[in-house]
Amino acid sequence: MIGFLAVPVLIAVVVVFAALARGRARRLAMTGAALGVLGMTGLAAIHGVEYAVLGGTAAAGGDAAQAEALFTALDDSGFAALVFLSMLGGALIGLLLLMEGG
Repeated sequence: MIGFLAVPVLIAVVVVFAALARGRARRLAMTGAALGVLGMTGLAAIHGVEYAVLGGTAAAGGDAAQAEALFTALDDSGFAALVFLSMLGGALIGLLLLMEGG
C-alpha cells in the first residue's frame, strides 16, 4: 500500500526536478518530465494490478495457488510487459533527460 501511496509524491518530485532544470535546456527537461510522469504512472498501474489480484484472491477465499495462477497469467500477457516497460523506460530515460537538461 505504501508503494501505491508514494506515486503522487514521486510525480511531484519529477515536476520539481523539471522546474529546477528548466533554465538551460527547457525542451529536454520537459521531455524528461513527461517521460518521468509516464514512468510513475506505470508504477501506479503495476501496484494497482497487484492489489487487484491480491484483493480478488483474498475475497474469493485466499487460495495461494489461485493468486499464483493469476500472477503467472499476468506475467505472460503482453499488456503487463507494455506497462512494465513504460514504467522502467519512462522513469529511467525521463530522469536521465532531466539530469541532462539541468
